[in-house]
Amino acid sequence: MELSHPLPPDPIFCTAQAYALGWCRRTLAEAKAAGLCHSVLRGWYAHGPLPDAPAAQHLETVAATHLAYEGRLVTSGVSACLFHDLPVDDRDLDRVLVTRRTSDDGIPPCAHGTSSTRVLIRASCQPDDVIPGVPVLRPAAAVVEYALQSGLPAGVAAGDAALRSGVAKTADITAAIGRRAGRTGIRRVSMLPGLLDPLAENGGESKARLALVQVGFDVESQVWVETPTGWYRADWRVRGTDTLIELDGVGKYLDEHDQLVTARVRRDRTRDRALEATGHGVVHLTMDDINARDTLRPLVVQHAGDALRRPTPAPLFGRTRPNGQEWSAAS
Repeated sequence: MELSHPLPPDPIFCTAQAYALGWCRRTLAEAKAAGLCHSVLRGWYAHGPLPDAPAAQHLETVAATHLAYEGRLVTSGVSACLFHDLPVDDRDLDRVLVTRRTSDDGIPPCAHGTSSTRVLIRASCQPDDVIPGVPVLRPAAAVVEYALQSGLPAGVAAGDAALRSGVAKTADITAAIGRRAGRTGIRRVSMLPGLLDPLAENGGESKARLALVQVGFDVESQVWVETPTGWYRADWRVRGTDTLIELDGVGKYLDEHDQLVTARVRRDRTRDRALEATGHGVVHLTMDDINARDTLRPLVVQHAGDALRRPTPAPLFGRTRPNGQEWSAAS
């Protein structure tokens, strides 16, 4: 399709900008049908077809929201976590989360109660929480707001990633919690700093570790064990026992065509036998097991057997890994 008038030059534009170039309602409809642009918010459009990725759609909506409110808002919660490349759940991306600026930062605050089906505007934030010159919460504040928005497991996953990547420290998150005294749900979120672990390799591990802690297990992460055939690393060990716990993802044994890779199955069986030869019990869990909180603890107890009652042997190494390199959060 060829338009009689050019697309507005801005990647995200409003109806008024299109009309100023000679467009009309029919032109907009034809351009959308042809994939030349798509709707982002009511009265706001973006070049090209609608992105396939929910995250890309979400960030477009964030950008349009800031343009629509002319800098009076700050990206918050799930939207700020996405901006900082912290893990979020796709189900949280239906609406962008922003907060009003306070009146003492030189920008008039947004009117109260201006939320829509695509945008959720929360109470004003403090200047200490905002990145200077950028309308986005700092990573620590974003993690706390996300925990308030979507619950402790979501906050732990984002917080672990923030510590692992170095964009925030535990003290920063503690301070951000302190600035939100009196907020609904902040008492539960105040537990967040003590639950974080930068050794978690992804959001699934973070949520699984939290679930294990909540059902009564004290776990240490990324534990190396020496076996007769070499060193192996387990996701967790129940502290003070010989019980190792592994989280198996949905696609762990599948290739890109969702076909079973038998070599991976054999490799893990060999690994488990080597670990068990040292006296450890290995418990494999899936996210379905993790989500079934009522049966999670009995399941671990059942599969761990006597290993839960055997004390962990003395450490075989100090602060270095088996290959001689120093430990790090990504280990």
